Amino acid sequence: MKKCLFLLLGLTFLGAGCSFFSTQDDPNTEEPESNIVLESPADGSIVTSPLTLSGRARVFENVVSWSILDHSGVSVLEGNVIANAPDTGEFGDFEARIFLPVLEDENFTLEVFTYSAMDGSQQDVVTRSLKLDSLEKTSVDVYFMDAAAAEYGDCSAVDFEKRTMAYTTNVAELALSELLSGPTSEWATTVVPNFTTIKSVSVKNGVATVEFESPDINEWSGGSCRVTAMRAQIEKTLMQFDTVDSVVVSVNGEEETIFQP
Repeated sequence: MKKCLFLLLGLTFLGAGCSFFSTQDDPNTEEPESNIVLESPADGSIVTSPLTLSGRARVFENVVSWSILDHSGVSVLEGNVIANAPDTGEFGDFEARIFLPVLEDENFTLEVFTYSAMDGSQQDVVTRSLKLDSLEKTSVDVYFMDAAAAEYGDCSAVDFEKRTMAYTTNVAELALSELLSGPTSEWATTVVPNFTTIKSVSVKNGVATVEFESPDINEWSGGSCRVTAMRAQIEKTLMQFDTVDSVVVSVNGEEETIFQP
């Protein structure tokens, strides 16, 4: 009986010893963390438009690039988002809302990556296979400044380009997002400052309230013609919708100081 007990204890000790010296649970053997950690969307998700892209990254100049590839692997939409990293080599959070293009097949791929500072190649690529919940479409009018009319003194003269994207219920945000992407027609120009982003947009009781964020709030004032055209672009783009009777705009939390000649 004693021999059996000693044998059992010996086997238990050896088993514990093997477990103790195993590298499987050794934290020092873990793979180093990727420079881009994509938290949303999850692989295999069924998504709507706009697609919420979020995560954290430590990349060159904090620029995180993304691309939408259709079912055949062709890139149909590209862009980037800035990670809010406190210092070089540190992680920073990033988040973007992507209005998806019209797709012929509901299956598509999202790639998130950074470009190499050495040769421009893609690196730290993170891939997600996704499925769009609907192949229906949404069309909106996007108003831009008529450059020729402005030369003759009509700074409020704007006209529209029609944009068609994947179906979304966020039509006001879609229209503003396309406004910020700029015109494609030769007649059109825009005076909405570059690098402007949408913080929020809501419509209540006929009033569309828009909060923009901009690197330089001073660009939202200036000459009379400039601010007149700027206001006309935004208001016309939003007032195409029957639910909008008036528009309130703020930039970086400021409302009274913008659109001042």
